[in-house]
Amino acid sequence: WKSVYKVKSPGELFAAYAETDQLVMMLQENVDFDSYFRCYSLGAGKYTRIMPYEPRNPHHLRYVQDEVGTDPALLAKMEDYLQRLNKALGYDFNTVEFAVRDGVPLAIDFCNPAPDAELTSVGPENFEWIVETAATMAIEKALAHKEGQMNLTWGSFVGDSMADALTGAGSDIVLPKQKSTSKATKKTTSAKKQADEVVTLTGEAAAAAKADLLKKIGAGSEAKDDLKKISGIGPKLEKTLNDMGIVSLKQVSKMGKKEYALVDSLLTAFKGRGQRDDWAGQAKQLLK
Repeated sequence: WKSVYKVKSPGELFAAYAETDQLVMMLQENVDFDSYFRCYSLGAGKYTRIMPYEPRNPHHLRYVQDEVGTDPALLAKMEDYLQRLNKALGYDFNTVEFAVRDGVPLAIDFCNPAPDAELTSVGPENFEWIVETAATMAIEKALAHKEGQMNLTWGSFVGDSMADALTGAGSDIVLPKQKSTSKATKKTTSAKKQADEVVTLTGEAAAAAKADLLKKIGAGSEAKDDLKKISGIGPKLEKTLNDMGIVSLKQVSKMGKKEYALVDSLLTAFKGRGQRDDWAGQAKQLLK
């Protein structure tokens, strides 16, 4: 395998990392598995094929043709994982590899939008299935195509994450419309719209808003806390909050709708994030 390393110490890890130049690498646990499966997924999980696989064999012998007796419950679990994973990724064509340990299928390789489907590699039965199913999917895509509209597939993970990341960022990026929008995405879009309507104050108005905010949540005379423990607050946002005088979890725990609005009025980015991520609720949990 190209650019695959097995490392047993931090020294080996960094030595391998130094060899990979500009490649994006993924670090994962080495799994001593009981059984192994390579699975085709087409149409974002609509069509699936679970294939027993032995990655320790030579390439032309990895697809196990005489596998029998696989637990139906395990097959059903992998089928469920395949559908959910590929719906989230939005891949129309993908292979997912599961290493099964103690009855649990662990997805260790699942980003393969141009997977191996060569006859001498996958074998005649798998090859016939993938050709027929890919043709079926292509015909369905052609029939469903609507001229002048966005016809690409966006996975729920990417779509929802993009909407989440853009909330309050003041971005002009508009995500393509999908046939259906999740409640979470609608809520995020609504929060972004409301946050964008909050004007960023400057000068005396900003000073007055800051004074009003600290009057409501306290001046932060207590010791400084690591606000990055709150989901949604990174180093940059933490520094911005510190510059406002917000330095402790106790202060954040006192925030309500009005306080969030005051914070938004002092931000040039990340507007709406405090209320959406429930900073106050998180802070209260951390203070327990």
